[in-house]
Amino acid sequence: MKKENPLGNQKGFTLIEIIAVLIILGILAAVAVPKYFELQDDAAKAALKRAVAELSARDNLAWAKYKSGTTDANYDSVADLNDPTKIINADGSGSFGDFTVNGMAATGNKLTSTNFTIYALVNRTAATENSPGIWDSSSMTFFTKAGAALP
Repeated sequence: MKKENPLGNQKGFTLIEIIAVLIILGILAAVAVPKYFELQDDAAKAALKRAVAELSARDNLAWAKYKSGTTDANYDSVADLNDPTKIINADGSGSFGDFTVNGMAATGNKLTSTNFTIYALVNRTAATENSPGIWDSSSMTFFTKAGAALP
């Protein structure tokens, strides 16, 4: 006598098929997750470079106001063009938008953001009578919050 299937006419996936799907999903996750974190770092680097462009624009505007003699500019000397309280913000904290820069020194100005897990070091050439201050985005170096250098 022939035994009948206790499940009747029901069909389903075998254990081997389910395991194969899980393995494929694991491989896809192993490839996709590192790429996702790379994209986050790339976006943070681009945003930090745009922040340096903002600092350069502020320097250029201040220098133009100084050279044109605009009375509301509050730039009486070249020293004012190298004063963070006059270029970046009035309270001296170095904050502008989501970004903070710790000074306007020739080298090693730390540029951070409240939104990212990396920071950058950027150099600045001081403003002179003949040229505005120049923030050098081409020499920026990026680091993790823990201090490890990023490529």
